[in-house]
Amino acid sequence: MTESELAFREIYDRLGVLLEPEDSAGESFYNAWLPDVVGELTRSGIAVESDGALIVPSEDVVGPDGNPVTLMVRKKDGGYGYDTTDLATIRYRIDDLKADRLLYVVDARQGLHFRLIFEVARRAGWLTPMRSRPSTSRSARSWAPTGGLSRPAPAAPSSSPTCSMPR
Repeated sequence: MTESELAFREIYDRLGVLLEPEDSAGESFYNAWLPDVVGELTRSGIAVESDGALIVPSEDVVGPDGNPVTLMVRKKDGGYGYDTTDLATIRYRIDDLKADRLLYVVDARQGLHFRLIFEVARRAGWLTPMRSRPSTSRSARSWAPTGGLSRPAPAAPSSSPTCSMPR
């Protein structure tokens, strides 16, 4: 167990959080799902090509230039970044883990990133707004899986996932 994981474990124990190391997976665990996520977003028309890369222009957020802020789901060289991994993580948690609620606790500096991630997941039909409980933060929003998704899951990666906490 890494130093970070030991520190997380101490905090989890103090808070009564029931997560165990086997409940966490490193980013590489989701690599098998990245092409499928991008394919789904492309087929639905959510992701569009831009200078050889695939992006998702926001419908909700515009930049200082007045243009939509974009989320890059596939780089021009065919590689993937955090955006795609975070989308694959949401889809995995909904489809495979059957999560009925997703909670993300992140630094405020990641607010725009996750606003865009959740917007894309909502547009893809993976999430619907939760209306049962108002947020205590002006910028926080709660989302719930839509359920009933029917897509075959790709084969799990052959190597065991490493245990690490989400960014």
